[in-house]
Amino acid sequence: MAVATPLQAIKKLLLCRGVSGTSLTVYRKLRNFRAGIEAGISCLKRACGLGRCTWRGLDHFKAYVWSSVVAYNLALFARLRPDRRRW
Repeated sequence: MAVATPLQAIKKLLLCRGVSGTSLTVYRKLRNFRAGIEAGISCLKRACGLGRCTWRGLDHFKAYVWSSVVAYNLALFARLRPDRRRW
C-alpha cells in the first residue's frame, strides 16, 4: 500500500466531503482562518481566565467576557507595538 502525500490526502478529503470544485488554496485559507480562531479562543481560555466564569447572572457574565477580551486585546497590542524610544 502506497503512502499518500499530504496533498493527495487533502484532495481525497475534499472529494469525500463533496467539495470537488473547491480549489486547494481556498481550502488552505479556510483551514488557516479556523486555526487562527481556535488559537484566539485557546489564548482567552488559558491566559485571560475565560476557562470558567464564577460571576453569577447574565449581566455579570457579559462583563466577565468583555473584561477578558479587553485584556487579550491589550496584551496583543502590546506584543505587536513597534519598538519606539521613550522620551
